[in-house]
Amino acid sequence: DLGEGSSKLIEYLERYDQTPKIKFGENPATWMLTTIGAGSSSAGGSAQMFDYAGAYRHSKLRDQCLERIKEICAGATDENKVVFVSKYATTLGTQSLEVLKKASTVYFRSPTYNVTRNIVSVVVAVLFGTCYINYRDPSNESELNSVFNSVFIAVLFLSVSSQNTVLNVFEKERNMYY
Repeated sequence: DLGEGSSKLIEYLERYDQTPKIKFGENPATWMLTTIGAGSSSAGGSAQMFDYAGAYRHSKLRDQCLERIKEICAGATDENKVVFVSKYATTLGTQSLEVLKKASTVYFRSPTYNVTRNIVSVVVAVLFGTCYINYRDPSNESELNSVFNSVFIAVLFLSVSSQNTVLNVFEKERNMYY
């Protein structure tokens, strides 16, 4: 139990003199990761050198936790065991649907990305379309190859350009998880 607003976790870590105090309004999970040196930025100073795992290994809290685990395991019967039908909590279809919903939400909350992508697509279509407007009805194999190659290059160009523009959109979303 972490306590209300992770108060027990904060109390535990702040027991050690090497731990920097949590700032008002700071996310306790981010503070904890930064404090123990597992976050995206290090706490710096002596807190970075402190061995929290070693301190826990030799603490009374660890002994109490291990004792509680033994009590729970000793009381296990066939009636109160937790059994899962599969490795995952939901089906592959449900997981895929949720990922699709999340991606759609991110996509439709990014109007500047959508406008930029559409403008680039139109410009590329016009550019490549005007280059090969005279080859609407190819008369030989060479002209046909030119048309196919232009379609390939147009699709490749749009793919690379879309990939480069979408990175900023999804990078912002990814940072929210860390």
